[in-house]
Order: sequence, then structure tokens, then C-alpha cells
Amino acid sequence: MNHIDQLRRLLQRTNQSLFDVEHWGDLASIQNAGRAVRKQFGELSSAGPGDERSIGVSVLAYHRSGDLPNYREAKYVCFGIANSYGRDEYCLIEDRKLFPRLITHVDQYKQEPRKFRRCYQGLLSGYFEYPGLVSPSQDGKSNWTDLQGYLKGNLTFVQRQEPPVEWTKTLGEHANLFTDAPCLRYGDALLMGDTRDIDTLREKLALTDRSWVLQEIIIAQIEAATKKSDADFKEHIRRLLALIDPLELLRSKGLARLLQRYHKCSEPLENIDLRDFSLKHWGSPMLQVKRQTWSAWVQEPVIKMVDTWLKLRSIEDFFALLAQDGQARRDRLEFWLRYVDAIDDLYFALGTNARQNNTPDYKRIREHMKGHWMSLGGAGVSADNNAFLMRIGNSLFVEFGKHGNASHVFQYDNLPFRLGSGFVDGTGDGLKNTYHPGHQAKMTHHQGWESEFEWTIKRLTGARPIAPKIKTPQPIAQNTYRVEQPSTPHPSSFIETLRKLASANGYTVVDHTSKGGNLWVEAPYSVNNSFRQLLEKWGFKFKSGKGWWREIE
Repeated sequence: MNHIDQLRRLLQRTNQSLFDVEHWGDLASIQNAGRAVRKQFGELSSAGPGDERSIGVSVLAYHRSGDLPNYREAKYVCFGIANSYGRDEYCLIEDRKLFPRLITHVDQYKQEPRKFRRCYQGLLSGYFEYPGLVSPSQDGKSNWTDLQGYLKGNLTFVQRQEPPVEWTKTLGEHANLFTDAPCLRYGDALLMGDTRDIDTLREKLALTDRSWVLQEIIIAQIEAATKKSDADFKEHIRRLLALIDPLELLRSKGLARLLQRYHKCSEPLENIDLRDFSLKHWGSPMLQVKRQTWSAWVQEPVIKMVDTWLKLRSIEDFFALLAQDGQARRDRLEFWLRYVDAIDDLYFALGTNARQNNTPDYKRIREHMKGHWMSLGGAGVSADNNAFLMRIGNSLFVEFGKHGNASHVFQYDNLPFRLGSGFVDGTGDGLKNTYHPGHQAKMTHHQGWESEFEWTIKRLTGARPIAPKIKTPQPIAQNTYRVEQPSTPHPSSFIETLRKLASANGYTVVDHTSKGGNLWVEAPYSVNNSFRQLLEKWGFKFKSGKGWWREIE
């Protein structure tokens, strides 16, 4: 075989391998090729997963030398501006000297538009990744703001480059991402469940789960909700709290905004979701050690609102759950609720049974009163007795749970026991010590006791009984709804009527019946008397900390 024949056979073999049907029909090969093309021309992506190590090496080399010897190094550094590398967790965007130098270097590539657009991609990726709106680094915030202006100023330039790509078109349609309120535009749609814009951003701009955009859209929803009517705003609170719960950097900002808006409601009745979420993340505003956290985010009127919620809840918990004197507890509950605005501080002294009870209600009480509850003991003190201690001015009022125990009043600055000490004696050596020089009064719950208590409170503190402002519900409109309960109410019509009545009083109905659960009215024990009578007539029972419930067959 001569040389020409050998060459002919080699060419035939090569052509056959190139056009082999099986080779070009390989789906994985086609998909890989497609991804490579989209990566180069159509999507906003990183320099590539395989280049992550090279990116880190380039960033650290730039950190050491301050030099970018070629385009490849500049490109890698652009894609690594928002990540941390090395033992010292070096982050380039937080470098006040080298980051501006990088921007100046990238600007030189405008003479080579394709290279400039690739570097722009890297910078844009870092812009979306770095939390510039909430970063604790002042240099990082400053550089991020400068980068925002640079990307915005060069957007038109990269859009003009050939071939046209999808991500630059998408970026142009969402130039709001380069403003001081980058995501407000999406708030209303997201609040209604429309995610089309965000889906487009995630796809075309390759936003990762770390991107601040995906966090700021939650703040945008909160802002959108705050602009709605009181009733509509309240409908969104629970879902918005669930969204911010895992986001540590934005959680306090979002919670503060929700609390501020709720305080402006015409009737800022106790909101269980806001109350419990606040306690979980900020602690109780009744504790001075937690007061600084609250003051850093919201103003005093808002703190006072939540503080009053907690006091109201504590009074209700004591007389609805911890007190052991039957129907008389309602009289005492309603009496002390009228002094909630005058109560400066309060404590629980819990007997053995309350301390050892691990049902959800008792656990919640101990958690809510953390730092403000003590163990109640002493010779002859019943295991199921508890005490409620309220400071009004310079007087401390002590109420016991079990019927037959008198109430005692002491000078707050001259007590025969220590508040918050972990243990308090419930006998004549402690809470009932009438011989101590700080003892001011002893009162019993005889018939007509309310007048004596009011007179004593006024004499010692000047406080007068008033209805709690934030808890007063609107009365049920007369003749608006029929209140008779049908003998066998149809569930749908009954629940609809209940929703209207609850809404008229400022409360929310939660229906779990479709899941085999109960029907709930999220309202406190101390609801409007007329409304409470309706709930009781309709078979609702009160569960402390949650509200009123009943089964629907």
C-alpha cells in the first residue's frame, strides 16, 4: 500500500468517527456542549465550578502582590470579590485599597469589549452575593456601593456588545437592582403569590440562595404589606414572620418594621404571633438586660405595646391557669386587667405543681416569665398554690392563686424577701410577713372586695382603674348579626358568621377542621363580655396562650 492509499484510509476513518450517528446522538454530550455555549454567551454564571480553586489562588495572589499580570488573573479575581479565602478569611470587596484598584484595571478592558463583559459578569456576580446592605464592614459597604454605581454606569456599554445575550437584556429590564431600594418593585406581586419576576432573575442572572436579592424581596413584601389596610396587613403577619425567621441579618429589620406598622393599627390588640416571635429573638422587654436590644430597633411606644401584651398575658395566665379558686378568678382577672397600664413590673412565684408541670401551657408560662419567676415554698405552703407579684409605683401587691389567701402590699424598696432570687417564702416569713416594717396593707376577697382594693391602690400609688387601651375591642354592632346558635349549625355558614363576629371585635378565626383539627378564635380570655358569652354559648373553650377552640363535626 503506497503512501497515498494510507493517507486516504486515515482520512476516511477520521471522517467516519466525526460523523458517527451514535456519537452525535449522545444526549449527555449535546447537553454538555449546550451548557458550554450558554455559559460563554447566554447566562450570567461564574467562571465555572472547576475554576473555584483558581479563583481563590488568584485572589490571594492579588492580595499579596497587588498586581494583575494578565486578563486571566483579572477575570478570576472579578469572580472572587465576594468570597473569603485563606486562613484570614480575606474578602477582596472589603479591601479599601485593592478593590478600587481592581475596578480601575477592569476599566482598561473596554478596548476589548468581550473581555470587559466577562469581567463585568464576575463583578456583577459578586455584587449580588455580597450583603452590602447589611454588612458590618464599613469598607465592604462603601466598596459595594461604588460597585453598584460602576455596574449601573456600564450597563448600556455591555448591552451593546455582540453577540447579544439574555442576561444583559434581563439586567436592563430590572435596573432597579442598582438603586437604594432594589427590590421594592416586586413586593406587591410576591405578596399575592406572583413569583414570575423573581423566577426570571434566578434563571437569567444565576442568583444563588446566598444572594441578598432573595432576602431583600422578603423586606419588599413586608413594605408592601405595611401599606395595606389594618385588616389586610394583619392577614399577612404570620407568613412574613415565617419568611424572616431563618434570616439572621434581616430578621430584626423585618420584625421592627412589622411591629412599627402594627403599633399604628387603630386597635393594636395582642398579636400572639408577633408577641412570641419577639420573645424568641429579642427576649422579654420586661427584662432590663433585653431592653437595649429592643431600643436599638424600635421606639418606646412600640416597646410599651409589647410590654403591655406580656403583662396582660401574664395576668390572664395566672388567673386562668395558675389560680385555683374557680369562678372567683374571673372577677380578679377583670379587676387587675384594669390596672395593666399602671403596673410597672410583675413576677410569678410558682408552687411545686406549676414548676414540675411540663405541658405546653406551663412550659410557655415559664419561658415567657424567664427571669421574672421564682419558686414558691415554705412550711405548709400548698404545692398547687402560686403567687402573683405586681409593682405599681413603690408598692408591691401580692395575690395568691388559692382562694382564702389574703393579698398583701409591701414597700417595693423595703421587702422581707428578694425578687428574682430563685426562691420566695410564701409564709409569714416572706410574702405574708405583716410584721415587716415595709408591710403596707392586707386585703381579703370578701363580698365587695373590689372597692377596698381600689381604695387601697389609690391611697398607696394614686393609680386608678382604666380599661387597657390596646386591648379594648370594638363592641359587636347591634342587630348586625343574629347571635342565636342553631341546634345543629351548618359548618360553612356557622364559620362565616363567626369570622364576621371575630373581625368586628378585632380577632382572627383559624380553621383547622379540613385537616381534622379544631376551629380556633385567636382571642384572649378577657375578650369583650358579649363576645365571650357568645363563644361560651357556642361551646368554645379557652386554652391559655392560644385562644378559644371547639370541635366542628
